[in-house]
Amino acid sequence: MLAAVSTSVYFVVSKPMLTHYRPLEFTTYIIWAGTIPMLIFAPGLAEQLTTAPLSATLAVIYLGSSPRRSPTWPGRTRWPACRPPC
Repeated sequence: MLAAVSTSVYFVVSKPMLTHYRPLEFTTYIIWAGTIPMLIFAPGLAEQLTTAPLSATLAVIYLGSSPRRSPTWPGRTRWPACRPPC
């Protein structure tokens, strides 16, 4: 339920904000607005990283970096978005 409310607030707020800010600026502000509340977990982060299994740490790194890389895969621009019938 919180995710649905958060998404609806995002879309309502984003429309007027994009008239004042460029898309890159707006995206940066939104990312920081989502990151700052997560800093409450920062005090125990160093200890948790040292005690976490290596496989878990690598999985988190992979999940955080793979969405950024996927649009730049070689040949990605040739993949059809949809094959008939859509």
